[in-house]
Amino acid sequence: MTGQEAFEQAMGLLGYANGNGLRNDNALLQRALPILNAVYGDLYYVSEKKKPYKPIVSIAEEVPLPERVTNDCFVYGVAMWLAQSENDGDNQQLFASIYNQKRAGASHWGRRIDIFEGGCL
Repeated sequence: MTGQEAFEQAMGLLGYANGNGLRNDNALLQRALPILNAVYGDLYYVSEKKKPYKPIVSIAEEVPLPERVTNDCFVYGVAMWLAQSENDGDNQQLFASIYNQKRAGASHWGRRIDIFEGGCL
């Protein structure tokens, strides 16, 4: 998923759109990259990447997180930060709650191991 796709999905979740699609708001677009990197950085460390963190440099860039993380968690974090940047307290609370629940689950993705040598008992 690219940063642009995540941004557009978050804008849609928040209802920040006009009749022709997304709201044309240069101030929001200027905040998009820092918001994307804030959420990406948070989820990067939760997903235990081995390589050093490097922020994305463009919203057109692919966000280098596992697909499950971007689809299930990342967009809600972006929505949370967008709402906060707009002083939209109700949406910020809602998406913070959703993001934090999904983020807590993200720390367990990919960590399951088979503790029994032969599989199931």
